[in-house]
Amino acid sequence: MTEQDVFFEVPSSIDRLSEESNSLEFIYQRKLEALSELKQSFLQKAFSGELTAGKEVSDVIRNKEEVA
Repeated sequence: MTEQDVFFEVPSSIDRLSEESNSLEFIYQRKLEALSELKQSFLQKAFSGELTAGKEVSDVIRNKEEVA
């Protein structure tokens, strides 16, 4: 590989890494939003007396995983 080839390849690599970084940031933000919604769901159910150990907890988690 010549020096000129490297010179032209570096910007392409940087662009590709930037796109991948942006994609990961988007995914990360969606996961944070899903976690926030899950927390609110747990709190709502806990304070309304709907949250009991067992099937209900599993259902809430499963429903939120389907959204994410």
